[in-house]
Amino acid sequence: MTPETRYTLWIEKEGLENDDVVVARGMTRVEAAKLICEYGNAKPCIYDRPYVTFRSVELHQYSSKYQLLVTIGATVPLTEDRDADRRLAMEMIDIQIFERHSEFWPGRVSTDADFDARVQRIAEARNVQAIDRQITTELIDEFLKQGYSITCCVREDDPAFKKSKDRDGILELLMDLEIAELRLHSRGATSWIMLVFGESGWDVVADYSEDLEALIEPIVSPHAPWNKPDAGPQDRGYSVLVLPSPADLENGDPAAEKAFEDFIGLIGRLH
Repeated sequence: MTPETRYTLWIEKEGLENDDVVVARGMTRVEAAKLICEYGNAKPCIYDRPYVTFRSVELHQYSSKYQLLVTIGATVPLTEDRDADRRLAMEMIDIQIFERHSEFWPGRVSTDADFDARVQRIAEARNVQAIDRQITTELIDEFLKQGYSITCCVREDDPAFKKSKDRDGILELLMDLEIAELRLHSRGATSWIMLVFGESGWDVVADYSEDLEALIEPIVSPHAPWNKPDAGPQDRGYSVLVLPSPADLENGDPAAEKAFEDFIGLIGRLH
């Protein structure tokens, strides 16, 4: 028998630095519906009315000031057992509450597994943000140390900082952007650098003028995955083909022949 899916009820908090508020975990649909309905100071009331062949049951959701907010109804066959009729109707109402939960409370509902995945994504995003900010801070510090003044962000019609050395102001602006392009000024010359935030962290520097490489590489390089102490084989975005020696080909080495055939095939695809 497949185990019943369990749910997490939670309140989203804006800002990557803020944790979501978990109201409850491991809830069944029925348990979640009851908690959603009772959340805060809302006042749920149940009314039922028998007709000739059926019983109508309605849930009325009131505000703390007894203003009617939501009505959900269910109709079930009429029997002599009123309590059984109401239980059956409430099962149907609970399903509707669960599916329409946004009408009852400000929170969200996810399966436990989906919420756990969200927590993992947030943790990864926070790690990326931390690396973004560390590299960016070290870059700005180094540029200012080398005597540059900074204009940013030049993607805007009227950059907030023009030939500025206001470290804190520049960093505050950059930490609030997704893409930033800076101009660096020194001794009448102008250099440039583009930053893209929120990717992998170590790749926050998207592009730059060649003259800045000596300043940028020592700051960025230690964060590259292939430079980590525990780094394994890494995909750097390119492949290296090692051609077999003429001697191996002449001797009919199968691996050499396969490597040469792969090379010829690759060259053919480039044309």
